[in-house]
Amino acid sequence: CPDDRVTRAVMATFLTRALNLPTDPPAGFSVGEQDEALVERYESRRDTSEGQIPDIYNARYSPRSFTVGMDVLPDPDDVDIVNSSGRYTGWDLLSPSTRWEHLNRGPDGDWFRFTLNRDARVGIVWRSEEPVPGWLNSWTMGGTVIIDNRIYDVYEKDLAAGEIKLGSVEGQNGWRRMYLVLLAESDGEPTETPPAPAGWTAPRPNRTCSSWVHDLNTTIAPDGRTYVAWHPQIDPVYWCYYGHEHGSNPSIIPGNPLVGYGYVAAHVPQNEPHRGFREFIMESPDGDYWLRFIVHAGTSANRRICHQFHTLFVMVYDKSGNEKFSVGFKNDYGAAFDTDGNPLTPSNCGYSMTELANNVSNQQRREINLGAASNDYETWDSRFETAAVRNLGMVVFDHRFDIINPQSHCISRTCNSVSVRDPKREDATQRQIFLASWRGDFEFDADHALGQGEYFTDPFGNGLVAPNAPNAVRQYVEPGFKLTIAKNATANRIGCISWDAWDQEFICYQTGGAGNREHVPFPPRKNLEYGLWRD
Repeated sequence: CPDDRVTRAVMATFLTRALNLPTDPPAGFSVGEQDEALVERYESRRDTSEGQIPDIYNARYSPRSFTVGMDVLPDPDDVDIVNSSGRYTGWDLLSPSTRWEHLNRGPDGDWFRFTLNRDARVGIVWRSEEPVPGWLNSWTMGGTVIIDNRIYDVYEKDLAAGEIKLGSVEGQNGWRRMYLVLLAESDGEPTETPPAPAGWTAPRPNRTCSSWVHDLNTTIAPDGRTYVAWHPQIDPVYWCYYGHEHGSNPSIIPGNPLVGYGYVAAHVPQNEPHRGFREFIMESPDGDYWLRFIVHAGTSANRRICHQFHTLFVMVYDKSGNEKFSVGFKNDYGAAFDTDGNPLTPSNCGYSMTELANNVSNQQRREINLGAASNDYETWDSRFETAAVRNLGMVVFDHRFDIINPQSHCISRTCNSVSVRDPKREDATQRQIFLASWRGDFEFDADHALGQGEYFTDPFGNGLVAPNAPNAVRQYVEPGFKLTIAKNATANRIGCISWDAWDQEFICYQTGGAGNREHVPFPPRKNLEYGLWRD
């Protein structure tokens, strides 16, 4: 039998991570920019009806991994094995996408792009039977490697930190294979394994992150406790996968203001799994402010069906990153419906969903997919001025989240359980936020808030409480602050989507009516290296 103390310790770690309870990283241990992998990000350029967009699908970066027996292809359904790594053993491998559209692309001098965190020696393994293209003329012939029993030349060059642009395979005839990118430190030596806390082992690249790695991503909330905060899909130091993602990178905003995801729920008290938090960061239409929405809206579990109230943070910063407006509360997302507008009928919520639907506004609703052949949009609608949002200084409250390809759907309208879908396709990374779609604007007004400057309310925003009260949640509005996010007179709404898979800054469009876009562009999937499997 296992030691009960060990079992309890393992369970405590699991619950802390899963439920977003206050946590502490390994004592006395931290990593910094000097420990990060050589590559920060990468992307191909893909042509679409919306113009060129970044494309990260079917590409992979594998630090310290180029060695005999490695599969160099990013496509999980295809294999090319390294037979000899030559003098490049232990170098990083960056595998561009092998999609047919990229293999058959014409000359394009900056088709593949990646960003180096520091100076590096870079090698191109030329695998195509096509002649070497002109963009490789300034590279020097190096060693050779053997992959899939074929010998390939490697062209080398020393490159400085920053964005690197490489060309396409090019050519019109012959058998095209995508080239590979090898990387080492500027002296040609492989990158060393990054540090780990005493008694722990650094996780292998392209594997699941260890729990202690995840728990390095924390921040201190206004209650003085430490909570899990934003982190990228892939850890930048160990290049391991967290298995979930949180949307927009807060470093888009100057000062990188982190938010403790579990702060509001902890003062209910309530547990909200941190995996479900999503950030939406965008410029205001006038370009003077940063807008930030953080909603707890996971799509993989059935607990979202019964829960009417979900944490929502709404924040405004000026372009220098100064806080102008910042509230966090349990927002009312009403009843759960199917996508045909019928209330779901779960029997395990402890209340009648139909009765709830009759008692809340039609603009407060969550529409959940019903059946595997459903429409693949999950909508979270909150366009109703409750007392809570007026108490917090939002006079006109009009927003809606669309989660495309949610990770699960209801099996029936009863929906006491959900069916989880294939995360390679249904990864919930294609998201939209709509503002000012009903009444024409989204308005902030300090004069309507319960307080000005820093003040404290209960987690539902129903009234003021003392700062030291057990249910006290910090709120802030700069005295006299007013801001209206208004759509054009002819527009139907403001729709915001993200192209970029790494930082996910949302771009907003006025849609509908004369002089505006007809619709919001369809956002691409943002699942890096197929590393997402749970939200």
